[in-house]
Amino acid sequence: MNCPKCKSYDVRPSRRKGIIEHVLSAAGVWPFRCQRCYKRYRKVTLGRPIHHKTHGGEADPGIALDPTDEIASR
Repeated sequence: MNCPKCKSYDVRPSRRKGIIEHVLSAAGVWPFRCQRCYKRYRKVTLGRPIHHKTHGGEADPGIALDPTDEIASR
């Protein structure tokens, strides 16, 4: 997955904020944040996003995604 603003692949799951994001996560819509430009947005996923660290210390989001669905945050 890449950032809709800067196209970076350094995107990680973000904490859910408020009741609306908790309800949306039940429907598979999760918040993400770009580590380069800090844009926060929501994306429909097939599972709960999990942030993993690789052996080299780099982030591996480990996310199952449906690349056709995207919901921009406001």
